[in-house]
Amino acid sequence: MVRSLLLVILTAVTVTANIRTVPAEYATIQSAINASADGDTVVVYPGTYFENINFNGKNIAVTSRFYEANDMQFVLQTVINGSQPKHPDTASCVLIVSGENSSAVLQGFTLTGGKGTRWTDEHGAGIYREGGGILVTFSSPVIRYNYIVNNEILNTDNVTSTGGAGIRIGDGGGIIENNVITLNKAMYGGAIVLNYCSGTIIRNNMIVENSVRQYDQFKQGFGGGGIWMGAPKPGDASSNIVENNTFYGNIALDNWMLSALAGRGGAMIIHGRAKAIVRNNILWENHSSYPIPSLAIMAGTHPVEYNDIMGGYLGVGNIDADPQFADSGFILKPSSPCVDAGDTSSLSFDPMDGLVARYPAKGTERNDMGAYGGPGSLAFFAFSRPSVYLPLDQVNFGLLLPGDSISQGLTVVNFGSKAAVIDSIRFTSAEFSTTISIPLTMEVNTLESLHLQLKPSEQKRYTDTMFIYHNSTFIQNPLKVVLRGSSIPTPLMSVNLLEHNFGVLDINTPLKDTTIYIHNHGTGKDSIRVSLNFSTVKPADAMTLSQTVFTLAAGDSQAVTFTFHPKQITKTITGLYTPRILFKSFLGEDTTTVEKIMRFKLSGILGLGDNSVAVGEYSLNQNYPNPFNPSTNIRFTVAADGPVLLKVFDILGNEVATIINKYLSAGEHRIEFSADRLASGIYFYRLIAGNFTSIKKMTVLK
Repeated sequence: MVRSLLLVILTAVTVTANIRTVPAEYATIQSAINASADGDTVVVYPGTYFENINFNGKNIAVTSRFYEANDMQFVLQTVINGSQPKHPDTASCVLIVSGENSSAVLQGFTLTGGKGTRWTDEHGAGIYREGGGILVTFSSPVIRYNYIVNNEILNTDNVTSTGGAGIRIGDGGGIIENNVITLNKAMYGGAIVLNYCSGTIIRNNMIVENSVRQYDQFKQGFGGGGIWMGAPKPGDASSNIVENNTFYGNIALDNWMLSALAGRGGAMIIHGRAKAIVRNNILWENHSSYPIPSLAIMAGTHPVEYNDIMGGYLGVGNIDADPQFADSGFILKPSSPCVDAGDTSSLSFDPMDGLVARYPAKGTERNDMGAYGGPGSLAFFAFSRPSVYLPLDQVNFGLLLPGDSISQGLTVVNFGSKAAVIDSIRFTSAEFSTTISIPLTMEVNTLESLHLQLKPSEQKRYTDTMFIYHNSTFIQNPLKVVLRGSSIPTPLMSVNLLEHNFGVLDINTPLKDTTIYIHNHGTGKDSIRVSLNFSTVKPADAMTLSQTVFTLAAGDSQAVTFTFHPKQITKTITGLYTPRILFKSFLGEDTTTVEKIMRFKLSGILGLGDNSVAVGEYSLNQNYPNPFNPSTNIRFTVAADGPVLLKVFDILGNEVATIINKYLSAGEHRIEFSADRLASGIYFYRLIAGNFTSIKKMTVLK
């Protein structure tokens, strides 16, 4: 069927082209694409199409009926569902991978169910699974007016990692505008990945509640809950432009201590040699494991201007203020600090209706920050929803006796953009219960601690599954948490030290020691034997332990001091020593031996006399006790007089306490930290002194 059509949205001029309709003329979108030539338009009528389409190098427009009158209902009613691919390794909803240019347009669809395509990196970095909604390479299409939702790339078989759950563009660019990109999941770049891209324009998009986590413990994640941006296109120095987007509730929660990129950039990460201009955006309530939650710029200098960034960011016109969203589509209230707060250039002005900005913009002509500001703004449909998240999927109550009771806290977070309701909580065993009042309403971006209780009635091991029913969509319902505990009187030994590095010591140092704490977390007494594996340390009397055999009652602790005398040690060629301390429990359910490493290096020449001074070191010890309630001790050593900063962060990277922020003298220090105002959970404490930074984990149990 051939007819003339004025494609106001698709082009700037009137074009006579072949219009191919689906399903009236072609049963599938792909068959219409196959029949098309450059300049044609494929118009898809409402329905759900289980397809994984490929533009096959054709510079055509593929659109829903949205183009007729900018009716967003056609976006919601015209669905490309990629969940039933012909081959599991080609499971992107849309492929644009054959050199298509800006005449290739994809618009007006809901793209969902995509699981990504197994793809060899063009620059030799390995094999990845990428592009859940859309995979683009060596191409620069226009992607606009789409609802890209619930695409998940979680299959890590035979790939290095997974990324770009919403959109992945490599060695290209193009325009990504006026899309809602939400609830997509991968191991990096939850919404968008730009890899070797230049001149890409990302504007007026809602980038909301996309998530990056380490879904496979053996595969590496690389951060970027919203956008992940890597190196530029070879030979192209033009900057990618990220402007007038709203980033909300995106998360990057993989372990940031594993690599330079993991767990960084809840909203966006820019790294490598990437070039970018970031302006007029709202970045609010995005979270990452790394203490700086929203924007992570790993290298280079990039203009970051006129943005509302939670937590603040240096740059012209940047603010840190609640954006005051008015509705479930994130339109701003008239009183929002983001109204008329964007770029002052006339090129960024909002369209006007008389003396006021045209809806959905507010105020006057100056650019409004976020997706509803600037010349290209468009009103989206309401799409926000609650999103309940559990950082833990199991709780171990440990050991207690029949008739006693023990409580544990379980943190529940609403990462969504709408209030969440926990309707009910169910257990299969009467010994487990909760004191929380049900139904429980959780406002936007809040967390609650579910106080769980185990009260055993007899001596046995307890296992149960707690079912949490909620009103979140696209989230497993009910959420399941495995509960464990035991009321059989049994000791449970723990040691507060994995490894202690004394650093470099002058061989003339008279002695050096450290204290290790052994704790019995169980319900029965234990018999402990402590011994030394001397390794390369000779003679044997150069090292001693203050305690070697003792009984440890339930709930008690014992300090063991390890002491060595550098002057007595026979020096080896390398001067490196790694003796080990062995802690053996004799009364536990299984005979348990814990091995701890004592590491040090000796330098200098024996016999320098009393004028010799040991080389100073920085160190941060594991807190003791750990877990604890409500207080614990933290020991650290600083090598030189100077300012010292010791802070505590929660699992989301939010700062919850400053323990020390003052000038300290060189030497060892001990500080008591009280967590009486903190909920149960995992926290991190970070020491900064001189050029030394160290982070350790601690657990609060209430």
